[in-house]
Amino acid sequence: MKIGGDVVQIETKFQVYFSLLVGGVYGLTFYWFQLVNSEAISVVALIFQAICFSGFWFLFAFGFKHKRKQVMDHIASDSSIAFYGAAHQLIKTSVVSGVLYATENQLVFQPNNEDWIENSWTLDWENVENIQTYSSLGVVDLGVRIQTKGGMKFKFQVNQPRIWLQKLQTKIELKQVL
Repeated sequence: MKIGGDVVQIETKFQVYFSLLVGGVYGLTFYWFQLVNSEAISVVALIFQAICFSGFWFLFAFGFKHKRKQVMDHIASDSSIAFYGAAHQLIKTSVVSGVLYATENQLVFQPNNEDWIENSWTLDWENVENIQTYSSLGVVDLGVRIQTKGGMKFKFQVNQPRIWLQKLQTKIELKQVL
């Protein structure tokens, strides 16, 4: 069972249009700065910079997103998974995007970008001491906080944190009964 919504996929032609628009805005801004500073304006250089900026924007904003879909499809096809969903693990001030899923014996976090974190994070259900939601200023629930029996704490931002909390607590209770 998947918890949370799907990631919205923008069609490629609209990604290109948006990247060109951002590059055009960059070019116009750069042109304006040159105009204000009374510098010589080279139209060819402005067009070249706008096109390069559009290309970089396309790569960084849209080009590296396809891997997330592949990870989610791989996890969804595994029959041993009880539930899963997109998550962001908070490590001090850093955020690592990935997929959080529950199997029969473990809770697993698989990062999307394995260049930063090479291995999946796993936690046996027997090692979980406490699970609770955490919120922003006590108003909006952002995710779940998991505390182990060893005293370690892990925070995950997830969609629908109350459902995650309920499912995780059910999983832990089932393991304690067995």
